[in-house]
Parts: sequence; structure tokens; C-alpha cells
Amino acid sequence: MWFGGTAAKQSATAARASFSNDVLQEDLVTLFKRKDKTAYRRVIARAMDPYSVDENGYSSIPKLLEHSGALDPPNTSYLRLTTRALACIVLDAKKRPPTESCVGSKQTGVWKKLLSDRSVIEEMKTIRAVKKAGLYEPDIPSIDYEQDDANSDFEDENE
Repeated sequence: MWFGGTAAKQSATAARASFSNDVLQEDLVTLFKRKDKTAYRRVIARAMDPYSVDENGYSSIPKLLEHSGALDPPNTSYLRLTTRALACIVLDAKKRPPTESCVGSKQTGVWKKLLSDRSVIEEMKTIRAVKKAGLYEPDIPSIDYEQDDANSDFEDENE
């Protein structure tokens, strides 16, 4: 996900921000590589808040994903969602009745690429078969909070 684009820089937050006090939003890869876990988590939390998405010029989560390139299967793997996540999106986009409000134009752009990508369709078929058999387990990333504490630059008050 990328939050440093045109929409984010033209947002109400950016207009209010003075460059000396507030840092404009950055892309998540930069935050991750700098190991700035607090900023990374804050950006993710804001992205998941449906009430703050439109603050930065995005009308919905799908629009944010479209603009960021996260839905583009040929995109570099660390700049897009995983093939499994894309396959789940395709399953939702192709369900009956279709959820038109969540999906952009299926005949052009990133949605056309996503809905016709061979690797995503193969993964979608696998997920559909596993769901039918009742064996589907969603991927839930584990967070090792003890490792986060060990990497902290702050000292414990008790030590």
C-alpha cells in the first residue's frame, strides 16, 4: 500500500500540516525498511479506519487499493497484495449477485487485469475448492510482540 501519492499530498491533512511539525504520509515499504514500527502501525490503523479513508482523497478502500497499485498482479510482489489475497478479492468480485459498489470497471484498468490474471484465477480455483470441502483456513499473520520489545530503542522503566 502506498500513501504518498497525489491524493495524499493534496489531502486535508497535508494542507493542515506544516512541514516542520508533521511528516507527510510515506509509503509503507520505507517505514518498514526503517523499522519505524510505531509509524507503520499508525498508518495501517488509519488505513483500516473507514472514517479516515476519505480524509486523504480516497472515497473507499477499493479506490485506495486501485490507486496504490496493490491490486495489480504484474506489479512487484512487495508493492501489491499477495496472490492469495488477490484471489479472495476476485472471488468476491465474481460472486452472484456482484457487489458493484466495491469493484471498479471490470472492462478496463486494474480490475480487468486482476480478473483475467492466470495465476490469480488458479489460486481462486484452489481456494474455492478448499472452501467447498470445508477446509479453508484464512492466513492470519502472527506478530511476535516479544521480538518487538527486544528491538525497542526505549529502556524499560523497571530496569
